[in-house]
Amino acid sequence: MFNGTWKEKDEVEIADSYAAAFKEFLQFFYFGQVQLTTENVSKVMYLGEKYNVAECLVVCSKFVKNNLNDDNVCRNYGLATLFNQEDLKRSCETVIGLNTNAVLNSIDFLSCDPKVLAKILRLNWLSCTEVELFEACMSWVKTATEKNDLTKELVQAQLGDSLYNIRFGSMSFEEFGTLVPTYGQLFTTTEYVDIIQMITNKEFQSNKFNQNREKRCDSDSPGFMYEIRLEQNPPENCAIGVLLKSKVEIMDFITIQFYDDPLIPDDISPTGLIYQLDFCQIEKL
Repeated sequence: MFNGTWKEKDEVEIADSYAAAFKEFLQFFYFGQVQLTTENVSKVMYLGEKYNVAECLVVCSKFVKNNLNDDNVCRNYGLATLFNQEDLKRSCETVIGLNTNAVLNSIDFLSCDPKVLAKILRLNWLSCTEVELFEACMSWVKTATEKNDLTKELVQAQLGDSLYNIRFGSMSFEEFGTLVPTYGQLFTTTEYVDIIQMITNKEFQSNKFNQNREKRCDSDSPGFMYEIRLEQNPPENCAIGVLLKSKVEIMDFITIQFYDDPLIPDDISPTGLIYQLDFCQIEKL
């Protein structure tokens, strides 16, 4: 940019950024220092992406990750997706999965981008029922349209094909029945037939609805995530052991996967390492 021929001779107008955010970006670019806040981090990330400063994106992602909570995870999930920050994306998905109901009831969710909502609906593990997920989507539509009386056209215009990522086939008749009095008008006769056949016939293939019948919060389903917290108090100056593998196959149907805690800052070092961790299956009587 500095060595080429500029169209602007005396000054360059930056029209897509606030002065304060651009100042922080320049501070990082020239001095490796930046003062990030929850208000400016998205703008600094945008500049890091625009000017191809990968390290700036990494620093911003760590800041966002260290400040994740139920009330901001949806907007930050959007940032992670927009700027292709895979580590931040995984952290957001972990928070959403572990605290799903709190996230779905947050103002952040109700005002989230449709693309973020679509990504949440494609997640395989959420700690809520499919009925709760459907009702959260309807609350999102009401917020987006500022209307309490929903019609099929209104819902379709807001959700599009995302509506069909609801796993109606994983519901029981009783669960689906709780939705009919309030939301029955949102389905056509053909869609009713498809949903009923999906619930009663596991071999039925719908051309419109998600075919996955697995309950996202069912502990018997593959991919269910348990949270196990371990507290360690090693003696001072203790020896360092071998790092534990991040994935352990216990049996053909049980896999233990270890994740970094998305709520613990990256710069906090662990106080000790695990030498060995054994899991035993307890047979049901």
